[in-house]
Amino acid sequence: MVRRVVATKGRALQSLVAAWGWDRATALDELRQGDSHLISMLAHPSGGSAYLCVGASPRATLYAVYSLLETLGVRFYLHGDVVPEESAGFTMPKTLHQVFAPRFEVRGLQPFHDFPMGPDFWQPRFWQALTSNMAKMKLNFFGFHTYPLQEPGGITEPLVWVGTGAGFNHSDGTVLPSGAYEASWYLTENFWATDTHDIRGNVRGEHSMNTSVFCCGAALAFDRGCYGSEAQASICYPTTKEQQASVFDNAATMLRDAFTWGLNFAGVESAVGVEFPLRMPKALADAGASLQSVYEGIFQRIVAARIPIKTFWLWTTEGVEDHGTGRGLPQSNPLWQQLVEEIQIATAARDRVGGKFSLGTNGWCLGPGDNASFFDVAVPDGDFKVSAINGLLGWQAPDPAFAKMDASRSWAIPWMEDDLALAGAQLWVNRTIT
Repeated sequence: MVRRVVATKGRALQSLVAAWGWDRATALDELRQGDSHLISMLAHPSGGSAYLCVGASPRATLYAVYSLLETLGVRFYLHGDVVPEESAGFTMPKTLHQVFAPRFEVRGLQPFHDFPMGPDFWQPRFWQALTSNMAKMKLNFFGFHTYPLQEPGGITEPLVWVGTGAGFNHSDGTVLPSGAYEASWYLTENFWATDTHDIRGNVRGEHSMNTSVFCCGAALAFDRGCYGSEAQASICYPTTKEQQASVFDNAATMLRDAFTWGLNFAGVESAVGVEFPLRMPKALADAGASLQSVYEGIFQRIVAARIPIKTFWLWTTEGVEDHGTGRGLPQSNPLWQQLVEEIQIATAARDRVGGKFSLGTNGWCLGPGDNASFFDVAVPDGDFKVSAINGLLGWQAPDPAFAKMDASRSWAIPWMEDDLALAGAQLWVNRTIT
């Protein structure tokens, strides 16, 4: 007889241990805080067995269940699960006791918009499936970058709305037409009506076209000719202020649903952010809006729209990195002090509106080329996160300066793909550090 038991610390676990005479009760002391967990087989004095899954937290208990399934031959991947065939001669282990403690407190993914291969095309069910499978792989975080306002003529992304408190409805976060501006994610259909550019044609081999002209039956896989994010399903490219506001509203709804699902059902925490120094919509800049009032508007709108983020990122731009060396501009460049001052402004804005999320940096380099751990000292707030993706489009190793920094608030983000060949074959990246 086999019984499967899942329990957290508490009376239920104590009663179970007492009833089954578990001789490894002291093993519970092996569980540290966070996501550490254990799995163990219990043999009942009168016969039969049970498999105990215990975690230091509710999320860790979920991980314990998945760890048990992995010992039984199940494998979890972002694209789905692999379950052993019945013909494999499956048997439950007769003895089992394992304790798991992650090497890193924060483990996750940082998918990039601005490509049709990425989250620009994700539909709501895929967001849910992704975070569910992330939990199975014991990943607990995913964060997103937002390319900034590129007026005039550029493409701004609708992940994070930029404006003041006068630009949105404070009861639900919906953007007012007066506070809207042109924004779009990738679409299959080319919306550059007046010139020859393909939409963000920054990946070799890409061409924009309506899905109705796809060959060999491929058109049947799409429910609309202008295919892209669900946030633009009924709009395609927004041309009026009302449509522009709708894109931001739809994007907020999608993020709220996805992040809430990930947090409640998979224990996955989320981050969004903007590049800084912050670019304001032209109308706000012309009106002389203060930087703090715009950050307050950004944060108030996130709160009003009930988007449950854990961290708001301030990304240094690609221009801060020397693309020849992969290192940041020297610390003598006045930009670095400007960024520290803007962090202070954003922090004051977050506190003023009562935002319950951390702030942090990210970017194409960790810090100045001659002092990469700069932010770790310049921003002493222990709750402030300091992170970076690897230099030279991921071809460099993580910056050695991470070793000098407070490990409790620094995140190294290696690349998992070749940025210039996303449409081609990619190396297989398996789970290596969780």
